Amino acid sequence: MASAFQSAFAGLKKYTKKITHTETPLEKNLREATSNENWGVANSVLIDIARCTHDFNDYYLIMSTVWSAIGDKKEKWRRIFKGLNLLDYLLKFGSERVVDETRDGLHRIRALQDFQYTEEGRDKGAGIREKSREIVGLVNNPSQLRMERDKARQGRDKYIGIGSSGQTVTTAVGAPPPGMG
Repeated sequence: MASAFQSAFAGLKKYTKKITHTETPLEKNLREATSNENWGVANSVLIDIARCTHDFNDYYLIMSTVWSAIGDKKEKWRRIFKGLNLLDYLLKFGSERVVDETRDGLHRIRALQDFQYTEEGRDKGAGIREKSREIVGLVNNPSQLRMERDKARQGRDKYIGIGSSGQTVTTAVGAPPPGMG
């Protein structure tokens, strides 16, 4: 009986939270990008998140979500992996602050180089170990990181053009919002 009550209460609590707090588009994107679900993340979601790293307030929400995902319990290995993938994308396409903060928190990424978790007899940690090694290598090699960020910027700049109204139109990867460049 207590379990049924707890379950009903949890459902009511979740419903109340849902109707009292409308999720912003950024929060929705972050939830999707760091979910523990067995599917990937749309590029458009990563692009929007990277763009938001140029906003002072959004930046802190983004990075706290990234660190939370990366530091989750082993059973949430998909979330950890997605957090690392998001961080890798942000290092290349996001604000320069992402690079600085990642450098300061590199010990957290380094710890994942030895990540071990098996599920149904299968190693689920290989992707996490590999991605964490890539990130550590990239952050520890400033010239490689600069080259990756330049390449990302050049790819992004390919999609910037002049619209029919004469204003600049950005349709691409990781571009900061107008005035935030």
